[in-house]
Amino acid sequence: MRNVTEDTLTDAFEAYFGRDTDPRFKEVMTALTRHLHAFARQVNLTHAEWDQGIPFLERMTEFTTRERHEFVLLSDVLGLSSLVDIINTVPGGTNSSVLGPFHVSGSPRIPIGHDLKHHYPGPVLLATGVVRSINGTPIEGAELDTGKPSRTASIPARTRSSACGRI
Repeated sequence: MRNVTEDTLTDAFEAYFGRDTDPRFKEVMTALTRHLHAFARQVNLTHAEWDQGIPFLERMTEFTTRERHEFVLLSDVLGLSSLVDIINTVPGGTNSSVLGPFHVSGSPRIPIGHDLKHHYPGPVLLATGVVRSINGTPIEGAELDTGKPSRTASIPARTRSSACGRI
């Protein structure tokens, strides 16, 4: 990397990609690198700050398991997951939502109208709706996945919309 300067480093990185590199991968990695380098320049990132950032990212891997992916959670916290969902939402459709911290994988499937409150204290909430396509056609089999807000309120569950889209 002889004769590489702050102004030419990003271009030098881009030159590492070979002709057989997938064009979309190259586009994404090049844009990521340009923004990352611009960020470091903008905040005038110090060695000490970089030395703090690397262990932070390394710790993400320490907590990552098959069921819990810390980089996905970091993406959620930074708003990246939501932005990707919004960018990829079909015009006129409803944005998907990011699974929050109270999502429970493998929650039981329940029939429409089932009681999620059980013996937990507090008021009852009745929620109903119809899942429709962009053109208004009811969608059968759309899955509604409810989270668990706390240890003392309701159960997590999944249900599917009826033939007329009703949940």
